[in-house]
Amino acid sequence: QAYTLLASSCKAVLGHAVRSRLPAFAASTHLLCRALGDCAWLAQPAPDAYKDLGGAYGLCKHDPAWAALDTAAPPAIGTSFVSSAMLEASASRACLSVEGFCTPVHVGNDGIEYQPQPSAVVRFRSAATDRFGFHSLLPTALTEDETEYDLPPLSTVTLQRVDSPGSWLAYGVTVNQRLLTVSVSFALP
Repeated sequence: QAYTLLASSCKAVLGHAVRSRLPAFAASTHLLCRALGDCAWLAQPAPDAYKDLGGAYGLCKHDPAWAALDTAAPPAIGTSFVSSAMLEASASRACLSVEGFCTPVHVGNDGIEYQPQPSAVVRFRSAATDRFGFHSLLPTALTEDETEYDLPPLSTVTLQRVDSPGSWLAYGVTVNQRLLTVSVSFALP
């Protein structure tokens, strides 16, 4: 319950505190990392999961470190940075359309509407745990409406591949946005 509250309401605030090395929210950040750590030891590698880079609720909104990939020209393969905020990505079919990543937005009485974002799409490519750490997003919301995976704070993100708009396919859809495929690595307590 505490994880759900922090993850749904405090991503940007906790990310700012981690990034700025502020002692505020240290207990909340520790709780969040502890919950994700417990999950990491049990989880299998996540399937490919997607998120918009610069849309209304995109990765750059919650963590400015992602701006390293938000460039007019394709960023260089191997670009690497440390993300400070806990972020989510989706492995649901509804998350992609021809127009790009579709952010789930709650409407009405528990209804969900998927709104396309005019932004590059990030594909998280997970791998198995090895002696160097964890390399997978962690399952946090596996329901019939949403299959969501989270990236813990202080994860190293590395760009593996760039695909141009209209040249890639996911869930049977050709997407007209740039695709940035990244790997992740992190260590948890």
